[in-house]
Amino acid sequence: MESMFEHRKQEDQNSRSALSQKIDRVTQIAKEMGISAQTPTLFRGLYKVIHNESDMDFFLANGPEERMIIIEQAAPVDP
Repeated sequence: MESMFEHRKQEDQNSRSALSQKIDRVTQIAKEMGISAQTPTLFRGLYKVIHNESDMDFFLANGPEERMIIIEQAAPVDP
């Protein structure tokens, strides 16, 4: 029983680690695209993207132009 618990605990830890690495990768790519606090609307779009694993997967599966569109679509509309 304890080994099942430990196995599940390890799986959870691995899952969290993989998610953290994915967030880091998406964030690094976005920085390379020029997205930062200096571009607050796009930065808020990035913030939304990293809160959805499917969005991050889609972001990573595309090229630079498509990635910018994904960030722009997630960004809030400025009044």
